Amino acid sequence: MAYLVMLVVAYPFLKGNDAYRMSFLSERALEGPLRIGLLFLLSAFGAWRAYQGGSRFGRVLACQWLGAQITWQAFPILGFIGQAREQDEVLYWCRFWIGLFAGVGLFQAARGVLAKARGFKGGYEPRLAGDSTALTLVLLLPSLLPAWWDPSRMDQYFAKARQPIPDWIADPTRFIRSSTPVNAVFASDQNYARWIAAYGARRVLVANSLNRPSDYLRRRDIEKALLKDGSGALRAEGRDRYGLQYLLATSNPMDPPMEGTLDLLATRPYLETVYDREWTGTRVMIFKLRREDGNR
Repeated sequence: MAYLVMLVVAYPFLKGNDAYRMSFLSERALEGPLRIGLLFLLSAFGAWRAYQGGSRFGRVLACQWLGAQITWQAFPILGFIGQAREQDEVLYWCRFWIGLFAGVGLFQAARGVLAKARGFKGGYEPRLAGDSTALTLVLLLPSLLPAWWDPSRMDQYFAKARQPIPDWIADPTRFIRSSTPVNAVFASDQNYARWIAAYGARRVLVANSLNRPSDYLRRRDIEKALLKDGSGALRAEGRDRYGLQYLLATSNPMDPPMEGTLDLLATRPYLETVYDREWTGTRVMIFKLRREDGNR
């Protein structure tokens, strides 16, 4: 529920975006169920049996399965109006419920087969529960093989997660954690801002990988004023309205783009250099914002 609220509140509601458009005839809606194959059918059976069981909790869980599938199937319609957002996250949500109910469906199928083989006439038979569980686990065992032999197939982030954090991210964010106030707010390259938030544990004005606030364009104008020696009124608004205290810039292509070089940026009277390091191909500088009258 919290995620659905975020989708409505954090994004500009009902404002289409070309990045979220999709053909009404897209095969995307069928891609998830077809790629999962037999597990999808097992999960549908498991969700149906959970709903049919009559308990309120079972119906709630079954409706979660159904809601996830409906959301995924609605993407071509949402894409027609530019609202097909967070497709990866919704697919993960579908896969979570499919995996959960595939186990339930397999267990129910195993109970049915064993009951028929042993001549039970229906109803709940406690003696079948243990045998059905053991048979289900045995049948599901091969599904763990990809995790044993190739973990990267199970997690698309696995390869990058094993790599060490680059020095041009680790060292500046270490400095941020140790040498800036815990309530500090940073303006930055919007591609780098995610690292300030994640590893530096500080707030950022805006970041490409985080939800865009409703006043995103105003915040972007403030960052441009800092990076391009623009309007002093915008810089003052950044300090007074958003509590901006620091600016981080890199030698990599930035968003928004920087005017000139880092050395030129360091000459701005409203910036005081507090960190400057260079690695192979990347230089990172952190500036403390001065007031326009020269006070800190």
